[in-house]
This record gives sequence, structure tokens and C-alpha cells, in this order.
Amino acid sequence: MPAYRHTKFTCAYAEPTPRPRAPRVPKKPRKDMTQEERDEEDIKKLVNKNKRELKKEWEATLVPATQSPTFYWPAGTRGLYPSDAKRVYKLTPKEIDTLKREHIQNSPKSIVRLSDVLDLAKRKHEKLEMGLPPFVDPVVGYGIIHTRCNGEARRTKPTWGIASSSMYSRY
Repeated sequence: MPAYRHTKFTCAYAEPTPRPRAPRVPKKPRKDMTQEERDEEDIKKLVNKNKRELKKEWEATLVPATQSPTFYWPAGTRGLYPSDAKRVYKLTPKEIDTLKREHIQNSPKSIVRLSDVLDLAKRKHEKLEMGLPPFVDPVVGYGIIHTRCNGEARRTKPTWGIASSSMYSRY
């Protein structure tokens, strides 16, 4: 049996040896900014303030969708797991909660419709990303998009399948 080398045993009355402190490093003096640099900093602060205000307005418009355990998407619907939608389209959990979702029986998983996710991502981009190029749908990798196979919602039959790569261009 190996020895316990990571713990050292000492006498109960032994005094711990104090560790030597590292010498303090003096602070560097602040660099004096020119008037141009101050103006640039002020502009950056105003832009960031506007972005924060826009984000607060956007979050105020988000209303959670009513969830029903008996709701099912029709056959042929393309969907994503909420975690994939968050990762690919850079959505927050609060934004994902505004989407209607189908809960899979006897499973913690749920599916949100791909077209709803795209609409939400476009609206967010239009509201928050001022001055940037228009929204471009990111290329979604194989295995993320699921298609509803049949209209039944029984656990004994597969209801969601992986979409083929030829279906990606037809959102």
C-alpha cells in the first residue's frame, strides 16, 4: 500500500512556520491621456451605454411562452434542442423560454421549432446589432436539426429523426 505523501503529520503542539511574503511591487503611475484619447474614451462609453439600454429594452419585450405537456409539432416539422439553439444562434435562456416547445415523453428533452428560432435570432440581431451587416444564418452541422417523423407522440415509436444534409438549405 503506498504511503500518504501528500499529507504531513506534525505534533499537535507544533507551531507552523510562517511563509515569507513576496515583496510588494509598486503601482505604475497612470499615463496622462491626451484630449483625443479622452474623446475616444467618451465615445466608447456612450456607445456601450446605448447598447446596454437597447439590451434592457429587448429583454423587457420577452414574454415566456405557455408550455403544455400535451403539445406536439405536426409531422415534417424541423426542430432543435434548446441547448443547440442557444449555442448556434447565441440566444440566452430567457430568450429560449419565449419559444413554444414540444416536450418528449419520459425524457427531460424538448424540441423548439427551427423557424421560430431563426425568427427570434433575426429580431434580436435587428434590435441589438446596430451598424453590423444583416443577419446571416450560421451553417448548422449534421445531427443538430431533427425532423418530426410521424404525427403520433408515443414513446414506442421514434417521433424525431436526424434531418438529412440536403434539407439544411430548405428552412
